[in-house]
Amino acid sequence: MLRTLLFGFAFWATTVSGASAAPQLQVPGAVQVRSAHLKLGDVARLSGLSPAERERLAAIDLGPAPAVGTGRLLPRAFLRSTLEAAGLPAGMVLRLPERLEVTRASAVLESSAQRDAVEAAVRSHLGQVDTLASVKVPSLPDLQVPAGATLGVSVDRAPKGGRTVSTTLRVLDGKVAIRTQQVVVQIDPLTQTWVLRGDIGRGQPVTSGDLVSVMRPASEQPADAIRDPAELIAATARRDLTGGEPLVRRAVEVQPMVARGQRVTMVAIGRGIRVSAVGEALAAGRQGDTIRIKNLDSNKVVTGRVSGPQTVQMEL
Repeated sequence: MLRTLLFGFAFWATTVSGASAAPQLQVPGAVQVRSAHLKLGDVARLSGLSPAERERLAAIDLGPAPAVGTGRLLPRAFLRSTLEAAGLPAGMVLRLPERLEVTRASAVLESSAQRDAVEAAVRSHLGQVDTLASVKVPSLPDLQVPAGATLGVSVDRAPKGGRTVSTTLRVLDGKVAIRTQQVVVQIDPLTQTWVLRGDIGRGQPVTSGDLVSVMRPASEQPADAIRDPAELIAATARRDLTGGEPLVRRAVEVQPMVARGQRVTMVAIGRGIRVSAVGEALAAGRQGDTIRIKNLDSNKVVTGRVSGPQTVQMEL
């Protein structure tokens, strides 16, 4: 009796072992996928196979995946014919549903991710990250996209003296662009700004030594900012000034470098030529001001820019 039981157990174990070793391919009735193109490995469970055979079967092409919000039905006949055409291992057990319903997994592509991609592309294209204070990307909506979708950004037009850059933002499902949008970006370059080292009281003198140069966004540069400390000739504060603020012309009283009726040196520069003459200022002017001057040799009246004490510069 014992020998009979042992023999039966051995036969049963061998049978179960042989059955479990048989290769199997099982496909559920519904599956959600992430990739843009369907492979058998995306929808099927494979067992009892060598690594090489598993890899071969998993790569069987089942066509495109559905778009987000839609589905695709794969009938059993289609699955079976596709598998048989690819070649199945001998003795493979197929467990196929009457039809397979495939849906596409989705994800939210947040506005911040889109804007970061655009900013990175603009900075990379311009190649001068250190000269940009900020790249201002407009607000973009969150998008419902296929899971695994990627972003592509191309810079269509770089600025030529302006402060805008035109870009194209693409949402890619695999290699296919499923959404394209033009995004116009504002750039704010850094510019040299002269700010006060410390507080200065009203009526106190303001000299070039009271200023320090910093780089700040051009949009924050006041229109009448002092652009050259040499302008501060016998300057005094018109009001209390706070350290760290840009110094503007309206905040200081600057003595003219040229007085009306004063004799001045007229300097004409251009194309490697420098010519000087004596003239008479027809108006007072501070550093950088444009005034009219009469050439005392020719009596001709011209305009020039005050470039220093009793000096007016003109372009040839």
